[in-house]
Amino acid sequence: MQVIEMTPTQLLREIATTSSHLTNLQARLEHLQRTCVHNWSEVKYTPDVQDGYQTQGDPPGTMGVDRQRPTWVPRSETKKWTRTCATCGKVETTGRTKSEQVYGKVAGTSGIMEVPDFGSRY
Repeated sequence: MQVIEMTPTQLLREIATTSSHLTNLQARLEHLQRTCVHNWSEVKYTPDVQDGYQTQGDPPGTMGVDRQRPTWVPRSETKKWTRTCATCGKVETTGRTKSEQVYGKVAGTSGIMEVPDFGSRY
């Protein structure tokens, strides 16, 4: 059925049916992700980056002593890591870290490092 040829009543009915179907699919996906024995992919570093920029400031001759001059706002980066389950497609993101003993493949590369903390491993 084409949308252009539908009456307003038909459109409302189609929206209600589609909305119900979407809600059902979301509930099924949520159940599958909740009961999955997750097979997590490699953790990827995906920081939130805000590039530096300069504010405009007030035009000269305005605002008197309260005039705001142009100001440089430096670049900022919020640490964030992401992992995805290869089985159910669930994506988890965290900005938390924890100290953990890490063992390197080369002698002398072991030590305590900050690693992403996703809470539960499962």
